[in-house]
Amino acid sequence: MPIGGVRSSPWWLGPAESAAGAKVLTIREEGRRLGSYLLGVAPTPTLLAAYEQERDRAGLPADRFDAFLLRWALLGSFLMRGADLYARFIRPNALLRRRLVLLLALAEVHGSDSPIFGRPTSHGLVRFFGGAIVRGLLSLGGVLISLPALVLGHATLRGPAVH
Repeated sequence: MPIGGVRSSPWWLGPAESAAGAKVLTIREEGRRLGSYLLGVAPTPTLLAAYEQERDRAGLPADRFDAFLLRWALLGSFLMRGADLYARFIRPNALLRRRLVLLLALAEVHGSDSPIFGRPTSHGLVRFFGGAIVRGLLSLGGVLISLPALVLGHATLRGPAVH
């Protein structure tokens, strides 16, 4: 099931197929990308099925920038870090944040079969600090790349939502 309908408007106006026939993300693929970012591993089929059923509870985009923010985040986990951080401080009620919270709640409920629950996470201080530094640098890179596009998008994409 595609996200939204098919229309010929530009990709930054929201999740849909572009005029050039670009791939439309399915709800399952959206859940997989958000889940991989959120959990650090691929979400289980059970979690993805629950996300498909419950995704609409998060609501629709409030405006064109809300749709753009979600679309930007779904381009990749590197850009999702910047979009998530931007939404956290500038638009805390953004659709991206609502869908991440929904997925986190579903992971908590349906997480018993997930590989991330129940395994030890301790690997020593050197690995912990090394991982923290690498993740921090990746987050900083995502923010530095995302920030100009998101600020420009926020300033120009005001207006009614495109559903």
